[in-house]
Amino acid sequence: MIYLSLLERYMPQYIDWKQAKTDWKFDIPFFISGNVMGPLAQFCAIGVAIQIDTHFRLTSTLADLPLLAAIPLALLLGDFFAYLLHRHSHGFRSETLLHTFLWKVHSIHHLPNKLYTLNNARSHPLNVFLAVFFRLTPILLLGGNAEIIFAVGVFEVVINYAAHANIAVKTGWLNYIFITPDLHRYHHSNQRKPCNFGNVVVFWDFVFGSLYIPGKKVIPAQEIGVFEEANYPKKFFKQLLFPFSKTKRTTNQG
Repeated sequence: MIYLSLLERYMPQYIDWKQAKTDWKFDIPFFISGNVMGPLAQFCAIGVAIQIDTHFRLTSTLADLPLLAAIPLALLLGDFFAYLLHRHSHGFRSETLLHTFLWKVHSIHHLPNKLYTLNNARSHPLNVFLAVFFRLTPILLLGGNAEIIFAVGVFEVVINYAAHANIAVKTGWLNYIFITPDLHRYHHSNQRKPCNFGNVVVFWDFVFGSLYIPGKKVIPAQEIGVFEEANYPKKFFKQLLFPFSKTKRTTNQG
């Protein structure tokens, strides 16, 4: 985070996206809450995996593979369920109460009208819990050991913070492997159909047709955020309660 923040300071993609003093009142509380809910989700995922394994005696697979093979497979497996959660949180194919609730939870992350390293953490605690739980549980069920889980966690944290970084750099061929700033800025756009739902890798976006690689095109800075921002509360604790309010479904599309 320190490294990325220094790069943002000296080579920003957009000057207007620099973190302001007023941003800290959201960035710090969400960062703290996310670092509480993340370990709680890990604890719950371990508990679920132990219970399922106790009843069904699943055969370990990932831990039996060489580490260099197990880590990419675990990344793909964990990102598949995280991808499904993320895509359905944008109301994929449905406007059911569940999809509406998932979007209201996830939409807190889309509220900022600029992207920078630290506001990767600006996610509703429930969103953090669900994302970690859905990513980690299948890896545990297929025998992911401590080394595999640690490696996947490192990739997830680094890629997520880097994807939000306001750095003037072209990521080239990396756009075809990982979720990069070039790709993730378009995911946050309120002017186009949602795309690039992957958390770490682009594989599932490619498979399911939601991948958008912009090439040399640069997203306009003012396109970031939710379309109906006025519907959202302006204070941290009220944003925590927003998913449980009676507010109608909003959108991040224009």
